[in-house]
Amino acid sequence: MVWMFEVKCVLREGNFSDPVILQSVRGSLKGKARSLLLSLPEDASPQQILEKLEGVYGNVYTSEALLEKFYKETQQPSQSVADFGMTLESIIQPAVEKGDISFDTKNEMLRSKFWSGIRDPLLKNSSRYKFDTVKDFDQLRKEIRAIELELANSEKAVSTVQHQPISTDSVKLDDILKKIDRMGKRLETLENKTPKETNKVTDNHGQSNPGYSTGSGRGNIIRRVMGSGGSRMMAEC
Repeated sequence: MVWMFEVKCVLREGNFSDPVILQSVRGSLKGKARSLLLSLPEDASPQQILEKLEGVYGNVYTSEALLEKFYKETQQPSQSVADFGMTLESIIQPAVEKGDISFDTKNEMLRSKFWSGIRDPLLKNSSRYKFDTVKDFDQLRKEIRAIELELANSEKAVSTVQHQPISTDSVKLDDILKKIDRMGKRLETLENKTPKETNKVTDNHGQSNPGYSTGSGRGNIIRRVMGSGGSRMMAEC
């Protein structure tokens, strides 16, 4: 409980008299916590108020239970390394306050558990050398946070390049190439059809109009073929 920690710090510093601290404590309590004051003597000291609150709201886990919870803790999918480190600190701090764990032991436990509990394999591998060289937990957390940010920025840059939209010029060029391809196929189709139709018209005229002269017949046939073929070409294009 942060409030209790702050009051303990004020009492330890000794910069204020007990009456001043007592007045501040009584004024800062709200709700059910304030109603607990009714069960205390009117002249209760700040220490007595803290003991009362500790019994109601304080941590009742044994140091063994806290250590078990500490070593089972892992980084959650959406949890940053900074938040993960704060979670580990909040779990182990009560055991430190009870005197069961020294500050040096706390530092090494946090440093080891913090790095081993990192969820992202890439971040963990990238920060291995920091774990081997940085011996202070707070400094290690700061270094790994910097690596985490660097990796996140790299992923954003790669994602932006992969999802870059196709330019308008590329789309226009693609449309033009498709149109040219369709025109080529149409011309090829017309070239395949025209000789067959020319032979058919020539044969029909030769049989149905025997009175026409050869020269004039051929001229009429050519004109008809060119006329029908040209009209069809214009229609299909």
